[in-house]
Amino acid sequence: MASQIISFSQFRENYPDGKVLSRNTGYNRNYGNNPYTGYDGSNNTPLFGAGNDDGRLPSMEKVIGVTLNDQRKAYPYSITHEKQVINDDIGNSPLLIIHTDGATSAVDAARIGESRESGSTGVFKHTLEDQKLSFFVKEGYIIDKQTRYGPLRATL
Repeated sequence: MASQIISFSQFRENYPDGKVLSRNTGYNRNYGNNPYTGYDGSNNTPLFGAGNDDGRLPSMEKVIGVTLNDQRKAYPYSITHEKQVINDDIGNSPLLIIHTDGATSAVDAARIGESRESGSTGVFKHTLEDQKLSFFVKEGYIIDKQTRYGPLRATL
């Protein structure tokens, strides 16, 4: 189980043999333009009226959602951005949630290239040979407490 939101440059650096979809889709569409300008803001209102706001979070708060073994947790961007590293569990499965700089919002400005930084995120199981690891950020690096392996640059 692993999930990430990373920039294209981070993808290219970490997965040099990775494949991406072509822009040659047969449709005349400028994929650098955003049809939902301003949609990425926790103080905004949904365009399509969610209608079921329960008050726990602002209706437009971005979250990192995790489902594992029929259990679910949501990690609001406002918290993950502040903490950068969260060590947590779902059931008996240890999770590492990472939020660092790197990715631009796709739905902030009219031109995606002019959008604000929203961050790169990743969710990982964090065990090594059945040992549960826990991580922290120090001077911009992500380090695990048990093996002191690293440091991994905190930009994914």
